[in-house]
Amino acid sequence: MAAHLGIDIGTTTITCVAFDTSRRQLVGLASAANDTETTSPSDRQRGRSEWDLDAMLDRALGVVSEVAGALAGPVDGIGVTGQMHGMALVSPDGRAASPFIGWQDQRCLNEYTPGRTYVDHIAAAAAGMVVSLGCTPATGYMGATLLWLRANGALPAGARACFAADSFVRRLTAGPTVTDPTNAASAGMFDVIRGGWHSDLVSALGLDGGVLPEVLSSCSQAGALCPDVAHTMELPSGTPVAVACGDNQASFAGSVADAASAVLVNVGTGGQVSAHTGRPVTVPGMDLRPYLDGCWLVVGAGLCGGASLAILRDFFIDVGQSLFGVAAPKDIYDRLTMLAADVPYDAEGLRLRPTFRGSRAAPELRAELTGLSDRNFTARHLTRALLTGLGTEFRSQYDDMVGAGLSSRQQLVGSGNAVRLNPVLRSSLSTAFSMPCHTPPMAEEAALGAALTSAVAVGEYASILAASADTLS
Repeated sequence: MAAHLGIDIGTTTITCVAFDTSRRQLVGLASAANDTETTSPSDRQRGRSEWDLDAMLDRALGVVSEVAGALAGPVDGIGVTGQMHGMALVSPDGRAASPFIGWQDQRCLNEYTPGRTYVDHIAAAAAGMVVSLGCTPATGYMGATLLWLRANGALPAGARACFAADSFVRRLTAGPTVTDPTNAASAGMFDVIRGGWHSDLVSALGLDGGVLPEVLSSCSQAGALCPDVAHTMELPSGTPVAVACGDNQASFAGSVADAASAVLVNVGTGGQVSAHTGRPVTVPGMDLRPYLDGCWLVVGAGLCGGASLAILRDFFIDVGQSLFGVAAPKDIYDRLTMLAADVPYDAEGLRLRPTFRGSRAAPELRAELTGLSDRNFTARHLTRALLTGLGTEFRSQYDDMVGAGLSSRQQLVGSGNAVRLNPVLRSSLSTAFSMPCHTPPMAEEAALGAALTSAVAVGEYASILAASADTLS
């Protein structure tokens, strides 16, 4: 038996899987909480989101070591993915030169010049150029954060910017700081059509192009496992390590067998609607992201997802503690799901738009609750209305894609634990999209997708499409 390891460095959890390509089975799995956030209460009030990068990578090494140590056979390669919207600086020796600044960071909504935020400044600079950024500049993106760091004297000479998964690849290989197009495009400074950093925009922001990582082809080898890390993980030195990829693309690869026919709804902390396209399709307010095969994904990326349900959960917890002195049960999510299951899809007129934290395109947007009556103002109706609202939000994004020229799809795939573990959310998605909601045959879709990039990088598959089709069919 030989396996490929896939690591997903997520905001909430760090996960590693071992995937046996010959048997098409997961043969190893371990995870650990990503509890490395260091944001102080005062910084959180200012919209900061900062994490201890070295501690995060140590957690990842521990999870990989746990899986590798339990395998009965060799490891053919290692693939890595992780949160794509966010960044850190690494020093020439590969150590952290800054905290990891997460995708929820809001500092770039502060004023940069009179009447203009950092994000506004980038948007204005890009507006005068012929550029296919693929995404609207936003706070929490690498480009905006680099501008903030430069303007505030926090960009040390010689440091390189990278994504969390890139920094882990560097730790594994002791090689240069590299990335791939699926990650680079999330910076807001990458030309998704030409496939390279947009040097004119980088210069217009007063940034030195040397701060950006080198971009390698997706599903290629970034290097090999270095002796020190190999010894720690009890793996052979020289084990191939693939260049890291974006978690949205990795999740697509680990969820969708037939890219041309499916639309993917992934629900984690946030939520995304993704569809593969062989030609660029531009949808206002959505991203056009490079995919792992040289084509693209049209992606409606929202901030409403599992976090929205967590906000409703916290509301009920607060009611219980504040009014009745009752602690929340450990199975509160299961109880909420059971309550919602007894309520019809339309929540008897109650409508909840779950945009509590706005959207990437409109951070100021807030949730809306309408249609309240003496009949539907209950915990069960609120929960059902939120789950219905999630399905409605995702369907609206898909309709916008088709309206902009994307071909309609015949299959709905729902991934992420929020979908896999919540039958009412699956039902809401099925009703909203008017098609059954299929869940992928294996969990930990992003980590599986990362493992598949490793299998492509070492030549076991000709392409990521072939790898996904063989694995998931």
